[in-house]
Amino acid sequence: MSKICYVDKQFAQRSLEMIDHSILSPSGRVSKRAREAAQERARREFFGDGLAFPTQEQPPEAERLLLRAAELRVLADGGMKPRAYRRKAKELEALAAEMLVNVVPAEVGNRE
Repeated sequence: MSKICYVDKQFAQRSLEMIDHSILSPSGRVSKRAREAAQERARREFFGDGLAFPTQEQPPEAERLLLRAAELRVLADGGMKPRAYRRKAKELEALAAEMLVNVVPAEVGNRE
């Protein structure tokens, strides 16, 4: 005897509900309007008002450039386009250094 757990029954029931037999024609073709309506019903069923995208703080631009430069140096050390990747890494590091020099702390900028 095979037992179907509650979760499987729920999934099976929801799957059957999602097959919209009313829009199927004998030829198997579905009108554009009916297909879009069915997709919208399915979207509301599964996602509701939509998915909340996780928000994560991104690293500052200078830090991102330094990380990319480090990746390029690792590739160059491994033998992949050593001259080009080292040159690009050097350019990125110079750009990051320029960005870091031009950064004014918020406390210093607000003093009058």
